[in-house]
Amino acid sequence: MQSIGKISVDKVDGKFKWFVELQFSGHELSRVPAELIPMIVVNSIYRNKVRYQHQDLREHSWKVNEKPEMYRIEKEDGSYYFRFVSEPSQVLVSAIELARALFLNNFHLTRTAFRANGLDAMANIEEYPDKSIIRFNRFSDYPLSNLSSTTALKHLVWLLMSAENRSSFNSIFEHLVNNEDNYLDFCFTPPDLSGWKFKAKGYFYNDIFYANEITEFRTSAIGHLPNIEIYHPNKKEPIVLDEGGNDTGQRKPHVKVSGKPDELDFKSGVNPKRRHSIYKSPELKQIFNMVNHIEVIPGEKDPRRKPRVEVDDDKPSEQSGINHKNGEGEAKEFDYQINTGTEVSEMEVQPNELTKVESTDRLKVIEHLINALSAEYSNLLVVSINTYRCPKPAKNISNYYYENTQEARVFLWAKLSIGPTSLHILEIDNAGHQKMKISTPIIEFKQSLEPVNGVIKIIQSCVDSGFKWNTETIKDCAQTVRYVTHPAKKFETGDKAHIERWMSYFITQLRKLGVYIDRAL
Repeated sequence: MQSIGKISVDKVDGKFKWFVELQFSGHELSRVPAELIPMIVVNSIYRNKVRYQHQDLREHSWKVNEKPEMYRIEKEDGSYYFRFVSEPSQVLVSAIELARALFLNNFHLTRTAFRANGLDAMANIEEYPDKSIIRFNRFSDYPLSNLSSTTALKHLVWLLMSAENRSSFNSIFEHLVNNEDNYLDFCFTPPDLSGWKFKAKGYFYNDIFYANEITEFRTSAIGHLPNIEIYHPNKKEPIVLDEGGNDTGQRKPHVKVSGKPDELDFKSGVNPKRRHSIYKSPELKQIFNMVNHIEVIPGEKDPRRKPRVEVDDDKPSEQSGINHKNGEGEAKEFDYQINTGTEVSEMEVQPNELTKVESTDRLKVIEHLINALSAEYSNLLVVSINTYRCPKPAKNISNYYYENTQEARVFLWAKLSIGPTSLHILEIDNAGHQKMKISTPIIEFKQSLEPVNGVIKIIQSCVDSGFKWNTETIKDCAQTVRYVTHPAKKFETGDKAHIERWMSYFITQLRKLGVYIDRAL
């Protein structure tokens, strides 16, 4: 994408909608809904819901020492920029990019910015001596899923608890409505950024750095804020019902979802009752220099059964969109979020323990395989097989969550005993992410290392690497290791031919480890 143009408004399906002009290389000028601003960055390439940044851009950091000057480049597209005076170079950031990083972090905040008094309609602030409450209005369309990370919560508190920040946010709409032209240049009034530190990607020209994309900012000291409680009408206290006991005895709901990524279609009508199709972009880090406790408080209790989700790779891709059409449609609502990463300054340390979770359909295939191996070879004993939640990555990665459920990806850890040798099998569940091709390691840990610590270290490094085995980490932990590849796609996952072929791969690698396995009589 070469440039971002003007903002315009049209009446669509009886409602006024805002649009932004985009100029793609080799194409005519196009318009897209303004909700897409969180994923609109100059010099980007787009494939479905994923944005790829140009690789030749340079990175530059600067500290804000004085108020940035508003600047307009008439000879290009008439867009507004902000000029930051810094050493050794001045920095130019477009108004729309600065607003994207500060405020327009997801589709719903963007939609709110293009409404009159949008923040007031979204949530109310109640202040008490010992705490403050952010209470989302019952008819607000701000989704609960946007309150799922520490950074997103801090961003919301930073935005709503400051009169200056609210005024800056509202100035986006005020600038648009105070202009009588049909096609408008995006602009707003930034809050006080004194003492902030920024990092961006862009290019130098005549000793001026043109920032295409802000990749990180760190606020100046905000100080101690009161404890914050956030109430959202859709936040309920789940009561997970077991299969037996005093409940209704109903079976778990069985949900079949496509293993293929959703296809983005701007024309598809959105069904507001369906789960959102969320893409969490890892490119922006926001560091809020504040001290306070934030908690999302559940409301009424919600007795329910957690559904059993089955991924079907043969099921066609589902549609996702942003067009509400008065609630008439079947597509999932698409939401592109750019502020979901773990804060660098306050990154949580992972405890030396693992959280057990239910197994998945894909991991049950390898459970069956391991038990079949044990039945066929008398000296191969299964000590335990468990499924665990993958630890949080050091920085946000798009495939950490399952796309269809937005829950953390899981892995299997199987402990085997073959005579005096203890072996450990690790398997990551790659459901819904077909490009994640990852083998299955069989590991004999060093005697000086507790296996649980080795597993935590290996899985953490795997997650941090975007779900790729970090061979250096494995070498540090393993006495010996062999990797088992997965059978070709022509084998149906879990059927007899698939299991037999995969078992043969395991036997080959076990023998290469130098262990003797005795076939049962």
